[in-house]
Amino acid sequence: MKFRFLLIFIASSLFSCKPEPNTADWEIGVLSPILNSRIDIQDIIVDSLLTSNSNNQLSIVYRNKIADLKFDRVSEGFNKSFENTVKLQTIDLGTRVVKNTLSLGTLAGSAGIAGAIIIINNGNNSAIPAFTGIGPESFDLDASDFFESMTLTDGWLVIEIDNGLPIELTNVQYLMQNQSGGSPIISRTVPSIPAGALYKDSVQLNNNVTIEGEINAVLQNMDTPGSNGNSVLIDTSDAINIKVTIKDLVPSSATAIFPNQILLQDTSDTEIEDFNGELTSMHVGRGKMFLDAKSTIEDEIIFVYSIPSAVENGVGLIFTETVPPAPIGGFSTSYAEKDITGYDVDLTGQPGTAGIFNTFFTITDGRIDSSGNLINLSLTDSVFLNTGIIDLVAARGYGYLGLDTLLTKEETEIDLFDGIEVDAIDFDEVKLGLEIYNYIGAPINAVINTVESTQNQLNPQLLTWASLNQTLTIPAGVERSPGLKPEPGLLQLNLDKANSNIDELLETQPDLIEFDLSAYLNQSLVAPDYNQFVYLDYGIETYISAEIPLYFSATNMLFSDTSEFIYTNLDPSHRLEGGDIILNGDNNFPFDIGLEIILLDSNKIAIDTLNSLEIVESGLVDNNGTVISTVKSHIPYSLDSEAVENLKNTEYMVFRASFSTTNAPNKVRFYADSFLDIILSADLNLRTGS
Repeated sequence: MKFRFLLIFIASSLFSCKPEPNTADWEIGVLSPILNSRIDIQDIIVDSLLTSNSNNQLSIVYRNKIADLKFDRVSEGFNKSFENTVKLQTIDLGTRVVKNTLSLGTLAGSAGIAGAIIIINNGNNSAIPAFTGIGPESFDLDASDFFESMTLTDGWLVIEIDNGLPIELTNVQYLMQNQSGGSPIISRTVPSIPAGALYKDSVQLNNNVTIEGEINAVLQNMDTPGSNGNSVLIDTSDAINIKVTIKDLVPSSATAIFPNQILLQDTSDTEIEDFNGELTSMHVGRGKMFLDAKSTIEDEIIFVYSIPSAVENGVGLIFTETVPPAPIGGFSTSYAEKDITGYDVDLTGQPGTAGIFNTFFTITDGRIDSSGNLINLSLTDSVFLNTGIIDLVAARGYGYLGLDTLLTKEETEIDLFDGIEVDAIDFDEVKLGLEIYNYIGAPINAVINTVESTQNQLNPQLLTWASLNQTLTIPAGVERSPGLKPEPGLLQLNLDKANSNIDELLETQPDLIEFDLSAYLNQSLVAPDYNQFVYLDYGIETYISAEIPLYFSATNMLFSDTSEFIYTNLDPSHRLEGGDIILNGDNNFPFDIGLEIILLDSNKIAIDTLNSLEIVESGLVDNNGTVISTVKSHIPYSLDSEAVENLKNTEYMVFRASFSTTNAPNKVRFYADSFLDIILSADLNLRTGS
């Protein structure tokens, strides 16, 4: 009730008289209006639940969501990691080539008289005499620009001697060894290298042989038969060209300048696990790629991590991370993440594959871009690499969703009867609807097993209904535009007193209804449908709606309202002795109303209750339960001395009303313009004196 105090205080009259020794006291009755109000249907039922037709007849209309079901497996985060260890033996040290020359003039300088003849005839055609015992001649093969030293478990050293002289070389003895000494890397005797011919030889570098960047090549001996008496053009710049190639190296340790090279090329399939459907693609709602590397290599390493089938705005998913050079004897680390939210990912595997679902592939490449610096490496040097996916959640997925079963019990609070207390109520007609919206792009068969209501966890009431335990088909949703809320498939179910006991269930005034529901995805499909979809944010929504015409009978229906009360507005001089509070009511409701007034102190604790045996009489009702005339009532509430004292401590008044419909169980009809007008007056006895 909405109350407003309109206190009209009538001041008492004072009379002058001849002075007397004693003060004369007497009581004067004062009638004061103190409150007026109008009670209408909104004071009984929440206004937002009410609707009226063209005849002003009222109905309660109610709608509430009772279930919101989603696929848990789609909302769970997906995690996957891949480990790679790259060791030195997989690193390409490249091919190293060093060259040197030994000219005819240099050889002639060590050949005595024969050599002098060669030098004198430089530029002339002349016979070159035979000579022997040339050597030893030493020269350096310098590869220190490429490496300082390397210990090899495998590799090859290839020697090429190109005889650019016009004479045959015989009994050629040579060796090569590290400049620091030690056993020769190679030592050979070559019987003959004809004029203009190319000689080749090689030695396998294994068993942890150590090769230095500076190698000493020694021509220990060389003979020649000369030109065999034939006249030839003598050119002292003609030379023997020596080429040494070191290749196919597998080091156990090295100090070298490493060339640009690939450390790692790895392609891995990643399957979305625990999904029994066959997804062809997904849109990532959230998730990250990560790369975690630890390196003992003293050079910078660049890693490129990509998912080629993941695309955002036409651009593939890729990110690059650099691992810095490791300090000598230590290691360096690098960790990076990339947000992959918003990417569309193809889940049909690597290109050229068929019949693959729920699978994307990742490519990890690692390379060294040469710094040009000498760095130390050993067989124990390595890069430990961990890559993968963190907490991947698909915002939506496409493909065949598979078979799935959702078993749930959903409880929903019902505020339909909030604020209403009644011993018994009997509705004439109740209509209840269930609406099941399917936002999943696949058909669903649903079974409503049981529906049970309770009030304050008591008074359980089971619904009886022809559609319980029946298979109900909910059509698939339709995706009009990717990313926008799908258009749901809809199943509508109607309950009334013809097919259920819904009126009896609601007459118990439940505050909680529990639905036992089973839903089966793709149960009726004969073959997989790869045009299906599922959204993380949208699943199966179920709503309950009710329409209850306010045409009912009720026994002892209660409602109340609280208003502030200021005693001094009623009795500013605190002279109240007693009297009555009088309720004047004009009742246009189709029922009698009993009203008690509860007095509350400043803590809203009840300190007294004002009662009356009289009631506010019902409006005049015709045979159809419709009020045709307002009825007036006058009800006194007596104020004795105790009530007066309690009234002085009153700061709030609760007006608690109760009613029963006339001639129950006959039903009455409520209208939007039904009302009860109240004027609350006080017939007070005030003590005065002079």
